[in-house]
Amino acid sequence: MLTAFRRSAPRYLLLVWIVGLFVVINTVTRLGLLVFEANIFNLLPWRLFPIISVGLIHDLAAASYLLVPFPLFIYGGYSYFDNLQDFFAGSGYTVVDRSALAKSEVSHETLMGCCR
Repeated sequence: MLTAFRRSAPRYLLLVWIVGLFVVINTVTRLGLLVFEANIFNLLPWRLFPIISVGLIHDLAAASYLLVPFPLFIYGGYSYFDNLQDFFAGSGYTVVDRSALAKSEVSHETLMGCCR
């Protein structure tokens, strides 16, 4: 499964730039709002660090929630079932199905999917 991901890694570079831009814009906005609030105590390092770090965690969570479904679709079954391989690959997704997993990586499998 990791080899399939590594082969398509350069196409994820755009998503890394999008996440970076998202985080920078939100951090600058957050700092601007702190200055606009005009509370000098919020600019002290021990007050500024928690504000920025919690905002960064929130930004990364929001970005991952929004961007993870776009480039990758992991399907536990066989992608030739119902022509899913052609459908998702034609839509720009990287399809990683059961055939990408080694037998030693599968702990349980049924007709509809498998577990690692």
